[in-house]
Amino acid sequence: MYSTSHRQHGPLQLLSRLRIAAVISLLAILATATYGIGQLYKSFVIDDALDEAISLGEAFVSGRQSMLLNEFGLSDRQPVMNPARLIWLDQRIQSFLSPYHILKIKVFSPQGIILYSTDHTIIGQDNSTNPRLGKALAGIPDSMIQTKDQMLDLSHEMHFNVDVVETYVPIYNDDKAVIGAFEIYQDMSREHYQVERGIYLSIISLAVILIVVYITAFYFIRRTALRLLAAQQDLERFATIDPLTHLFNRREILHRAENELERFSRRTRPGHFTLMMIDLDHFKAVNDNYGHAAGDAVLEQAALLLRNSLRSYCYIGRYGGEEFIALLPDTPPEHSEIIAERLNRVVAEHSFAFEDQTIRITTSIGVISTENHDDGLSELLSRADNNLYKAKASGRNCFVASY
Repeated sequence: MYSTSHRQHGPLQLLSRLRIAAVISLLAILATATYGIGQLYKSFVIDDALDEAISLGEAFVSGRQSMLLNEFGLSDRQPVMNPARLIWLDQRIQSFLSPYHILKIKVFSPQGIILYSTDHTIIGQDNSTNPRLGKALAGIPDSMIQTKDQMLDLSHEMHFNVDVVETYVPIYNDDKAVIGAFEIYQDMSREHYQVERGIYLSIISLAVILIVVYITAFYFIRRTALRLLAAQQDLERFATIDPLTHLFNRREILHRAENELERFSRRTRPGHFTLMMIDLDHFKAVNDNYGHAAGDAVLEQAALLLRNSLRSYCYIGRYGGEEFIALLPDTPPEHSEIIAERLNRVVAEHSFAFEDQTIRITTSIGVISTENHDDGLSELLSRADNNLYKAKASGRNCFVASY
Protein backbone atom coordinates (compact mmCIF):
# COMPACT_ATOMS: atom_id res chain seq x y z
CA MET A 1 0.00 0.00 0.00
CA TYR A 2 1.67 3.15 -1.20
CA SER A 3 -0.64 5.95 -0.02
CA THR A 4 0.14 7.47 3.38
CA SER A 5 -2.23 6.78 6.26
CA HIS A 6 -4.87 9.41 6.93
CA ARG A 7 -4.08 11.62 9.91
CA GLN A 8 -6.06 14.10 11.91
CA HIS A 9 -4.74 17.39 10.56
CA GLY A 10 -4.05 19.94 13.30
CA PRO A 11 -5.08 23.07 11.36
CA LEU A 12 -8.48 21.61 10.41
CA GLN A 13 -9.08 20.42 13.96
CA LEU A 14 -8.17 23.87 15.24
CA LEU A 15 -10.51 25.46 12.68
CA SER A 16 -13.38 23.21 13.75
CA ARG A 17 -12.78 23.99 17.41
CA LEU A 18 -12.57 27.69 16.69
CA ARG A 19 -15.90 27.50 14.85
CA ILE A 20 -17.56 25.78 17.83
CA ALA A 21 -15.96 28.20 20.30
CA ALA A 22 -17.08 31.18 18.19
CA VAL A 23 -20.70 29.97 18.08
CA ILE A 24 -20.73 29.32 21.83
CA SER A 25 -19.13 32.71 22.47
CA LEU A 26 -21.63 34.40 20.16
CA LEU A 27 -24.56 32.85 22.01
CA ALA A 28 -23.03 33.68 25.40
CA ILE A 29 -22.41 37.31 24.36
CA LEU A 30 -25.97 37.67 23.05
CA ALA A 31 -27.44 36.11 26.19
CA THR A 32 -25.37 38.33 28.46
CA ALA A 33 -26.08 41.39 26.33
CA THR A 34 -29.80 40.65 26.33
CA TYR A 35 -29.85 40.56 30.11
CA GLY A 36 -27.61 43.62 30.52
CA ILE A 37 -29.41 45.73 27.91
CA GLY A 38 -32.74 44.66 29.37
CA GLN A 39 -31.72 45.80 32.83
CA LEU A 40 -30.33 49.04 31.45
CA TYR A 41 -33.47 49.83 29.47
CA LYS A 42 -35.67 48.96 32.40
CA SER A 43 -33.63 51.18 34.66
CA PHE A 44 -33.85 54.21 32.35
CA VAL A 45 -37.44 53.68 31.29
CA ILE A 46 -38.71 52.91 34.77
CA ASP A 47 -36.83 55.80 36.37
CA ASP A 48 -38.22 58.06 33.66
CA ALA A 49 -41.74 56.69 34.24
CA LEU A 50 -41.48 57.24 37.99
CA ASP A 51 -40.29 60.81 37.53
CA GLU A 52 -42.98 61.44 34.91
CA ALA A 53 -45.68 60.11 37.24
CA ILE A 54 -44.59 62.43 40.07
CA SER A 55 -44.41 65.39 37.68
CA LEU A 56 -47.87 64.57 36.32
CA GLY A 57 -49.34 64.29 39.82
CA GLU A 58 -47.76 67.53 40.96
CA ALA A 59 -48.87 69.31 37.80
CA PHE A 60 -52.46 68.14 38.26
CA VAL A 61 -52.50 69.12 41.94
CA SER A 62 -51.00 72.52 41.17
CA GLY A 63 -53.33 73.22 38.25
CA ARG A 64 -56.48 71.87 39.88
CA GLN A 65 -55.97 73.09 43.43
CA SER A 66 -59.27 74.96 43.56
CA MET A 67 -61.20 71.95 42.23
CA LEU A 68 -59.52 69.65 44.74
CA LEU A 69 -60.49 71.94 47.61
CA ASN A 70 -64.05 72.61 46.55
CA GLU A 71 -65.13 69.56 44.60
CA PHE A 72 -63.23 66.64 46.13
CA GLY A 73 -64.11 67.23 49.77
CA LEU A 74 -60.82 68.67 50.97
CA SER A 75 -62.38 71.87 52.26
CA ASP A 76 -64.80 70.09 54.59
CA ARG A 77 -62.80 66.85 54.75
CA GLN A 78 -65.88 64.83 53.99
CA PRO A 79 -65.99 61.95 51.50
CA VAL A 80 -67.86 62.60 48.28
CA MET A 81 -70.89 60.32 48.46
CA ASN A 82 -73.44 61.98 46.18
CA PRO A 83 -73.91 59.76 43.09
CA ALA A 84 -74.60 62.61 40.71
CA ARG A 85 -71.57 64.48 41.95
CA LEU A 86 -69.42 61.38 41.61
CA ILE A 87 -70.48 60.93 38.01
CA TRP A 88 -69.72 64.57 37.28
CA LEU A 89 -66.27 64.29 38.93
CA ASP A 90 -65.51 61.06 37.07
CA GLN A 91 -66.25 62.74 33.77
CA ARG A 92 -64.03 65.70 34.57
CA ILE A 93 -61.18 63.46 35.74
CA GLN A 94 -61.47 61.35 32.62
CA SER A 95 -61.34 64.39 30.35
CA PHE A 96 -58.25 65.69 32.16
CA LEU A 97 -56.21 62.52 32.71
CA SER A 98 -57.21 59.84 30.19
CA PRO A 99 -54.58 61.05 27.62
CA TYR A 100 -51.91 60.23 30.23
CA HIS A 101 -52.93 56.54 30.57
CA ILE A 102 -54.25 57.06 34.09
CA LEU A 103 -56.23 54.10 35.36
CA LYS A 104 -57.30 55.27 38.79
CA ILE A 105 -57.00 58.22 41.23
CA LYS A 106 -57.62 58.82 44.91
CA VAL A 107 -57.87 61.96 47.00
CA PHE A 108 -56.98 61.67 50.72
CA SER A 109 -57.72 63.88 53.69
CA PRO A 110 -54.90 64.82 56.09
CA GLN A 111 -56.09 61.95 58.30
CA GLY A 112 -55.69 59.37 55.48
CA ILE A 113 -59.41 59.01 54.68
CA ILE A 114 -60.30 58.42 51.01
CA LEU A 115 -62.43 61.44 50.11
CA TYR A 116 -62.73 60.52 46.43
CA SER A 117 -61.75 57.70 44.10
CA THR A 118 -62.69 56.64 40.61
CA ASP A 119 -63.37 53.31 42.33
CA HIS A 120 -66.45 54.40 44.26
CA THR A 121 -66.50 51.29 46.42
CA ILE A 122 -63.48 52.40 48.49
CA ILE A 123 -64.55 56.00 49.19
CA GLY A 124 -64.56 56.64 52.94
CA GLN A 125 -62.00 53.95 53.80
CA ASP A 126 -59.20 54.76 56.25
CA ASN A 127 -55.67 54.38 54.77
CA SER A 128 -53.87 56.16 57.58
CA THR A 129 -51.61 53.15 58.19
CA ASN A 130 -50.23 53.28 54.66
CA PRO A 131 -46.57 54.38 55.07
CA ARG A 132 -46.31 55.70 51.54
CA LEU A 133 -49.41 57.81 52.01
CA GLY A 134 -47.82 58.99 55.25
CA LYS A 135 -44.79 60.24 53.32
CA ALA A 136 -47.00 62.22 50.93
CA LEU A 137 -48.95 63.75 53.86
CA ALA A 138 -45.56 64.73 55.27
CA GLY A 139 -44.79 66.59 52.03
CA ILE A 140 -42.65 63.93 50.32
CA PRO A 141 -43.81 62.58 46.91
CA ASP A 142 -43.54 58.82 46.52
CA SER A 143 -43.69 56.69 43.38
CA MET A 144 -43.40 52.92 42.88
CA ILE A 145 -44.15 50.31 40.23
CA GLN A 146 -46.60 47.60 41.22
CA THR A 147 -48.36 44.75 39.44
CA LYS A 148 -52.13 44.59 39.92
CA ASP A 149 -54.13 41.44 39.23
CA GLN A 150 -57.01 43.52 37.96
CA MET A 151 -57.98 47.18 37.84
CA LEU A 152 -60.73 49.36 36.40
CA ASP A 153 -59.61 52.30 34.30
CA LEU A 154 -61.29 55.70 34.11
CA SER A 155 -63.73 54.31 31.54
CA HIS A 156 -64.58 51.46 33.94
CA GLU A 157 -62.93 48.87 31.69
CA MET A 158 -61.22 46.01 33.51
CA HIS A 159 -57.46 45.44 33.06
CA PHE A 160 -55.78 42.20 34.19
CA ASN A 161 -52.17 41.63 35.30
CA VAL A 162 -51.26 45.23 34.62
CA ASP A 163 -48.09 47.01 35.72
CA VAL A 164 -48.79 50.48 37.06
CA VAL A 165 -46.87 53.36 38.56
CA GLU A 166 -48.54 54.13 41.87
CA THR A 167 -47.73 57.73 42.84
CA TYR A 168 -48.55 59.78 45.93
CA VAL A 169 -48.12 63.57 45.87
CA PRO A 170 -48.97 66.05 48.63
CA ILE A 171 -51.70 68.69 48.14
CA TYR A 172 -50.83 72.15 49.43
CA ASN A 173 -52.98 75.17 50.24
CA ASP A 174 -51.98 78.73 49.51
CA ASP A 175 -49.95 78.84 52.73
CA LYS A 176 -47.88 75.86 51.51
CA ALA A 177 -49.36 73.65 54.20
CA VAL A 178 -50.19 70.01 53.33
CA ILE A 179 -53.97 69.59 53.36
CA GLY A 180 -54.20 66.14 51.77
CA ALA A 181 -52.69 63.78 49.23
CA PHE A 182 -53.39 62.80 45.67
CA GLU A 183 -52.75 59.24 44.37
CA ILE A 184 -52.69 58.19 40.71
CA TYR A 185 -52.22 54.83 38.98
CA GLN A 186 -50.54 55.17 35.59
CA ASP A 187 -50.49 52.30 33.07
CA MET A 188 -46.94 51.08 32.23
CA SER A 189 -47.87 49.13 29.07
CA ARG A 190 -46.34 51.80 26.82
CA GLU A 191 -43.09 51.74 28.77
CA HIS A 192 -42.92 47.94 28.62
CA TYR A 193 -43.32 48.11 24.86
CA GLN A 194 -40.46 50.62 24.70
CA VAL A 195 -38.28 48.31 26.79
CA GLU A 196 -39.04 45.26 24.65
CA ARG A 197 -38.55 47.17 21.40
CA GLY A 198 -35.29 48.68 22.62
CA ILE A 199 -33.97 45.29 23.71
CA TYR A 200 -35.02 43.68 20.43
CA LEU A 201 -33.41 46.34 18.24
CA SER A 202 -30.23 46.39 20.33
CA ILE A 203 -29.81 42.61 20.24
CA ILE A 204 -30.52 42.44 16.51
CA SER A 205 -27.92 45.17 15.88
CA LEU A 206 -25.38 43.48 18.13
CA ALA A 207 -26.03 40.08 16.55
CA VAL A 208 -25.52 41.50 13.04
CA ILE A 209 -22.25 43.15 14.09
CA LEU A 210 -20.98 40.00 15.80
CA ILE A 211 -21.92 37.78 12.86
CA VAL A 212 -20.14 40.11 10.41
CA VAL A 213 -17.06 40.17 12.65
CA TYR A 214 -17.23 36.39 13.07
CA ILE A 215 -17.55 35.70 9.34
CA THR A 216 -14.74 38.12 8.49
CA ALA A 217 -12.44 36.70 11.14
CA PHE A 218 -13.31 33.12 10.21
CA TYR A 219 -12.57 33.85 6.55
CA PHE A 220 -9.04 35.03 7.32
CA ILE A 221 -8.46 32.30 9.91
CA ARG A 222 -9.65 29.66 7.47
CA ARG A 223 -7.33 30.97 4.75
CA THR A 224 -4.43 30.86 7.20
CA ALA A 225 -5.41 27.37 8.42
CA LEU A 226 -5.62 26.01 4.87
CA ARG A 227 -2.23 27.49 4.06
CA LEU A 228 -0.85 25.95 7.23
CA LEU A 229 -2.42 22.61 6.32
CA ALA A 230 -0.89 22.76 2.84
CA ALA A 231 2.49 23.57 4.36
CA GLN A 232 2.06 20.72 6.85
CA GLN A 233 1.21 18.31 4.03
CA ASP A 234 4.21 19.50 2.05
CA LEU A 235 6.47 18.95 5.05
CA GLU A 236 4.99 15.53 5.63
CA ARG A 237 5.46 14.65 1.99
CA PHE A 238 9.04 15.91 1.99
CA ALA A 239 9.72 13.92 5.16
CA THR A 240 8.29 10.62 3.87
CA ILE A 241 8.32 10.66 0.05
CA ASP A 242 11.30 10.40 -2.24
CA PRO A 243 11.03 13.43 -4.58
CA LEU A 244 12.32 11.59 -7.68
CA THR A 245 10.47 8.25 -7.57
CA HIS A 246 7.48 9.43 -5.48
CA LEU A 247 7.84 6.27 -3.40
CA PHE A 248 8.49 6.19 0.34
CA ASN A 249 12.00 7.35 1.16
CA ARG A 250 14.50 5.21 3.07
CA ARG A 251 13.51 6.45 6.53
CA GLU A 252 9.78 5.95 5.92
CA ILE A 253 9.99 2.51 4.32
CA LEU A 254 12.18 1.27 7.18
CA HIS A 255 9.75 2.80 9.67
CA ARG A 256 6.83 1.01 8.02
CA ALA A 257 8.83 -2.22 7.92
CA GLU A 258 9.37 -1.99 11.69
CA ASN A 259 5.65 -1.39 12.22
CA GLU A 260 4.63 -4.29 9.98
CA LEU A 261 7.15 -6.60 11.63
CA GLU A 262 5.88 -5.60 15.08
CA ARG A 263 2.29 -6.24 13.97
CA PHE A 264 3.37 -9.60 12.54
CA SER A 265 5.09 -10.56 15.80
CA ARG A 266 1.85 -10.00 17.76
CA ARG A 267 -0.16 -12.37 15.57
CA THR A 268 -1.26 -15.68 17.01
CA ARG A 269 -2.29 -17.39 13.76
CA PRO A 270 0.32 -18.78 11.30
CA GLY A 271 1.53 -16.52 8.51
CA HIS A 272 4.53 -15.13 6.68
CA PHE A 273 6.27 -11.79 6.50
CA THR A 274 7.94 -11.20 3.13
CA LEU A 275 10.54 -8.58 2.25
CA MET A 276 12.05 -7.96 -1.19
CA MET A 277 15.19 -6.05 -2.05
CA ILE A 278 15.12 -4.93 -5.70
CA ASP A 279 18.05 -3.53 -7.68
CA LEU A 280 18.16 -2.16 -11.25
CA ASP A 281 20.83 -4.06 -13.15
CA HIS A 282 23.75 -2.14 -14.70
CA PHE A 283 22.18 1.18 -13.75
CA LYS A 284 25.58 2.88 -13.69
CA ALA A 285 25.86 2.14 -17.40
CA VAL A 286 22.58 4.01 -17.99
CA ASN A 287 24.02 7.10 -16.33
CA ASP A 288 27.33 6.73 -18.19
CA ASN A 289 25.82 6.11 -21.62
CA TYR A 290 22.72 8.32 -21.55
CA GLY A 291 23.41 10.86 -18.82
CA HIS A 292 22.10 11.37 -15.30
CA ALA A 293 18.89 12.96 -16.58
CA ALA A 294 18.13 9.74 -18.42
CA GLY A 295 19.00 7.77 -15.30
CA ASP A 296 16.54 9.85 -13.28
CA ALA A 297 13.83 9.24 -15.91
CA VAL A 298 14.48 5.47 -15.80
CA LEU A 299 14.35 5.47 -12.00
CA GLU A 300 11.05 7.36 -12.00
CA GLN A 301 9.46 5.08 -14.62
CA ALA A 302 10.78 1.91 -12.96
CA ALA A 303 9.36 3.02 -9.61
CA LEU A 304 5.93 3.48 -11.19
CA LEU A 305 6.12 0.03 -12.80
CA LEU A 306 7.11 -1.66 -9.55
CA ARG A 307 4.44 0.11 -7.53
CA ASN A 308 1.68 -0.73 -10.00
CA SER A 309 2.76 -4.38 -10.08
CA LEU A 310 2.29 -4.84 -6.34
CA ARG A 311 -0.94 -5.41 -4.45
CA SER A 312 -2.69 -2.43 -2.89
CA TYR A 313 -1.75 -3.40 0.68
CA CYS A 314 1.96 -3.78 -0.07
CA TYR A 315 4.56 -1.09 0.60
CA ILE A 316 7.49 -0.07 -1.59
CA GLY A 317 10.16 2.54 -1.05
CA ARG A 318 13.49 3.71 -2.40
CA TYR A 319 16.22 2.23 -0.23
CA GLY A 320 19.06 4.13 -1.85
CA GLY A 321 20.40 4.82 -5.34
CA GLU A 322 18.76 2.29 -7.67
CA GLU A 323 17.71 -0.08 -4.85
CA PHE A 324 14.14 -0.53 -3.61
CA ILE A 325 12.53 -2.37 -0.73
CA ALA A 326 9.08 -3.94 -1.00
CA LEU A 327 7.08 -5.18 2.00
CA LEU A 328 4.50 -7.91 1.36
CA PRO A 329 2.41 -8.54 4.52
CA ASP A 330 0.65 -11.92 4.78
CA THR A 331 2.28 -13.28 1.65
CA PRO A 332 3.24 -16.97 1.64
CA PRO A 333 6.45 -18.07 -0.13
CA GLU A 334 4.77 -19.41 -3.25
CA HIS A 335 2.96 -16.12 -3.80
CA SER A 336 6.09 -14.05 -3.16
CA GLU A 337 7.89 -16.01 -5.91
CA ILE A 338 5.06 -15.28 -8.35
CA ILE A 339 5.23 -11.58 -7.51
CA ALA A 340 9.04 -11.47 -7.82
CA GLU A 341 8.85 -13.19 -11.19
CA ARG A 342 6.23 -10.67 -12.33
CA LEU A 343 8.40 -7.75 -11.26
CA ASN A 344 11.36 -9.14 -13.22
CA ARG A 345 9.19 -9.59 -16.27
CA VAL A 346 7.38 -6.20 -16.37
CA VAL A 347 10.65 -4.29 -16.01
CA ALA A 348 12.51 -6.37 -18.57
CA GLU A 349 9.69 -6.04 -21.11
CA HIS A 350 9.28 -2.33 -20.67
CA SER A 351 10.87 0.21 -23.00
CA PHE A 352 12.06 3.17 -20.95
CA ALA A 353 11.81 6.37 -22.97
CA PHE A 354 13.98 9.43 -22.54
CA GLU A 355 13.68 12.18 -25.11
CA ASP A 356 14.12 10.29 -28.43
CA GLN A 357 15.97 7.33 -26.90
CA THR A 358 14.73 3.93 -25.75
CA ILE A 359 16.47 2.30 -22.81
CA ARG A 360 16.13 -1.31 -21.62
CA ILE A 361 17.06 -2.53 -18.14
CA THR A 362 16.42 -5.53 -15.92
CA THR A 363 16.13 -6.17 -12.19
CA SER A 364 17.65 -8.49 -9.65
CA ILE A 365 15.57 -9.34 -6.60
CA GLY A 366 16.40 -10.85 -3.23
CA VAL A 367 13.39 -12.33 -1.44
CA ILE A 368 13.14 -13.34 2.19
CA SER A 369 9.96 -14.82 3.64
CA THR A 370 9.74 -15.78 7.29
CA GLU A 371 7.19 -17.20 9.68
CA ASN A 372 9.44 -16.70 12.69
CA HIS A 373 8.03 -13.91 14.88
CA ASP A 374 11.41 -13.33 16.52
CA ASP A 375 13.29 -12.27 13.38
CA GLY A 376 14.44 -8.65 13.52
CA LEU A 377 14.43 -6.17 10.66
CA SER A 378 18.23 -5.92 10.46
CA GLU A 379 18.52 -9.69 10.11
CA LEU A 380 15.83 -9.82 7.41
CA LEU A 381 17.46 -6.97 5.47
CA SER A 382 20.82 -8.72 5.63
CA ARG A 383 19.33 -12.01 4.36
CA ALA A 384 17.43 -10.23 1.56
CA ASP A 385 20.63 -8.40 0.56
CA ASN A 386 22.53 -11.71 0.40
CA ASN A 387 19.82 -13.16 -1.84
CA LEU A 388 20.05 -10.06 -4.04
CA TYR A 389 23.77 -10.57 -4.55
CA LYS A 390 23.12 -14.25 -5.34
CA ALA A 391 20.60 -13.15 -7.99
CA LYS A 392 23.19 -10.83 -9.54
CA ALA A 393 25.79 -13.58 -9.43
CA SER A 394 23.31 -15.87 -11.20
CA GLY A 395 23.21 -13.62 -14.25
CA ARG A 396 20.77 -10.88 -13.17
CA ASN A 397 17.16 -10.43 -14.35
CA CYS A 398 16.08 -13.03 -11.80
CA PHE A 399 15.27 -13.51 -8.13
CA VAL A 400 16.62 -15.63 -5.31
CA ALA A 401 14.33 -16.47 -2.40
CA SER A 402 14.88 -18.11 0.97
CA TYR A 403 12.46 -19.02 3.75
